[in-house]
Amino acid sequence: MVPAIALPLLFLNVLNKYPLIEYYETSGETQGCLNFTPTTGSAIFVDYAENSVNTTFASAHGMKNIHLINNNCTTALGCGGTASGIEVGTTNAGDSNAEYNNVALSGFNIGYRNLGTQNHFGVVFINPQIFFNGIGFQVHQVGPISIFGGSCVSNNKVIAMAFTDSIPNIVAIAMDCFNNTLIVDATNFTTNAGNFECDACHFEASNQNQGLFITGKVSVVLKGGVAELDGGVGTLATMFNVSGENFFADKMTFSSPIVITNLLTAGSPVEGTIGGFIRNPTNIAAPFVTGTNAAKIYTNFISWGATTPTPWYLPSFQLNSTIFSNLGTPANGNFRYCSDCKIANPCAGSGTGAFAKRLNGVWVCN
Repeated sequence: MVPAIALPLLFLNVLNKYPLIEYYETSGETQGCLNFTPTTGSAIFVDYAENSVNTTFASAHGMKNIHLINNNCTTALGCGGTASGIEVGTTNAGDSNAEYNNVALSGFNIGYRNLGTQNHFGVVFINPQIFFNGIGFQVHQVGPISIFGGSCVSNNKVIAMAFTDSIPNIVAIAMDCFNNTLIVDATNFTTNAGNFECDACHFEASNQNQGLFITGKVSVVLKGGVAELDGGVGTLATMFNVSGENFFADKMTFSSPIVITNLLTAGSPVEGTIGGFIRNPTNIAAPFVTGTNAAKIYTNFISWGATTPTPWYLPSFQLNSTIFSNLGTPANGNFRYCSDCKIANPCAGSGTGAFAKRLNGVWVCN
């Protein structure tokens, strides 16, 4: 039977006292489950780390093999209320360098909330299980938060930025996200951009209402992994709608049984690339990217059944400029913009500009 706890379980806020909270059961159970019954407040409050950049932070602290559930909630997207599972304080440096190993947070309004500044850093989650929360992780300026493996299922939002000036740095590897309304919500940002990097991660939605995975002013790096829609009706507008400094998605697999208008909506000032394997080329087709900065996103895809890759889309590019007297005698195949060349074969100077191509030992301008 899951113990019912009506008051906060732990206040871990004694400065420089670094706790390791671990479940241990001789009967063979591998994880302790604690039911925090109030729908307000926080189950565990932590704020014990030294708030100084000159301090050597301790390691071997945090939590292990513990499941926190809020009032036995097992409803998708959470059960309402304002309760948080783990609340990180800001008087000290919170839980800097803590490790949460095999920790599950379910049914809370916010599973893990860290509103710390840049003095809060180095938090690691190993195999977290984040289910049925309004928000799985709510963060401010802490970084990096590292997530290794684990599952995030049936949350309204997996990761959400807290304030307009939040600039967290979040790095994940092999994280599995399924049936969430959003995976990363950075719409609170106004002037800054946080960072989200996910390697070999799995983003999966059951229908078009869950198909927007990342949105807002956040810089994104995705390496490998999958972004897929399992079902739905009509069309999905986009999987990613971002306006951070950059967006890079490389060697990913994209799949959808319904039409996706574009994979990426690129707002200003984002630049970058997107590419990988298209499993449903009828439903996911070029140009793949729209938005204010679509011209600054380069694409490279190969589609199911294709014998050659889809061509790179380079909406615009600019060559470095040189002048006629500096063209030199490089190998054949060189291509340059000559700002004072004439359109001629061979090239000549005193012109208004031309593209110069090195062919058979001669510069040809047109």
